[in-house]
Amino acid sequence: MKITFLSRGNYTDFVLSELSKVRKTDVLVFSPGIIDKLDLMGELSGKSSTFYDLCVLSKSMDCVVICACDTEVYGVLRKSAVLIDCGNLSGVSDMAHIIDESPYSPGGGYKIFDTSRGKIGLIVGEDLYFPEVAQMLSACESDVIIALFGRIYNHIPQLMMRAAAFANGISICMAAEGYVQICDIKGEILCATDAKMIEYDLEIIKDFHLLQARRRGFYKEINSITD
Repeated sequence: MKITFLSRGNYTDFVLSELSKVRKTDVLVFSPGIIDKLDLMGELSGKSSTFYDLCVLSKSMDCVVICACDTEVYGVLRKSAVLIDCGNLSGVSDMAHIIDESPYSPGGGYKIFDTSRGKIGLIVGEDLYFPEVAQMLSACESDVIIALFGRIYNHIPQLMMRAAAFANGISICMAAEGYVQICDIKGEILCATDAKMIEYDLEIIKDFHLLQARRRGFYKEINSITD
């Protein structure tokens, strides 16, 4: 799966000057900050056309477009990610966890998108800090997980991402503001860069760990049972 990341900049400038540099790709990912806040009701009513523009871009490039953005509905602000598959709007996924005081509201559920390029699970914002999110996306047969994160201030996002990749046997790509990191199923870093744009050919490998746990006295009791 060839994935192209744009980690910083402006969407309009990308279309005007950077788009011609993008070679054939399967997935195009825009980090947070590249798309302005979206009024979802405005998008539905036609007052704004960001979704339409992204659909046209996805269709013209014949690829999946994933875009991190803030969304607002009747004054409720959320961290979200939009996924468009070859010109078709597949859906919007929201961050479900809010930590401490925040201007954002929690969104609903987690989503795995069965796209033309494979099954893609999305982690939005601080949901990366909660191990059960990556576990659920992996258990539900995601081929790869894309984490859309904001600005990185410490090592915790990278650490949680690597741990999630190792624990669940799935590759995870993190697109943050000005930074991209990719981990394999062993939690090893395949790529870590602050480049504005990067193309990476990711081999899709999924692994399942064989887990065992001691259960005191359980097997002794079973073995003592006779007909």
